[in-house]
Amino acid sequence: MGWSRLVCYVGGRWVPLPAASPECTVDYGRKNGAEYLVEEFVGDDYMAGSRFNSVPYLERVYYYTSDCAPYAVIFWRIMPEPGN
Repeated sequence: MGWSRLVCYVGGRWVPLPAASPECTVDYGRKNGAEYLVEEFVGDDYMAGSRFNSVPYLERVYYYTSDCAPYAVIFWRIMPEPGN
């Protein structure tokens, strides 16, 4: 795992991505009061793309990509499921 200043800037806590499916990761965040998910890509991860593209009730609100390095960040908003 790499280290990033990004989560310190947005006031969040840095946590490693759980060894769980993208859907379970988002459900866990939702149940624990998370409103956003920040996904960072460095090196090989950058080429692989997001694991969260097909997760329902997740809205991509911002995408940053570097022009000079294999680096990107996606900010996802965790939306409430209907009826909740």
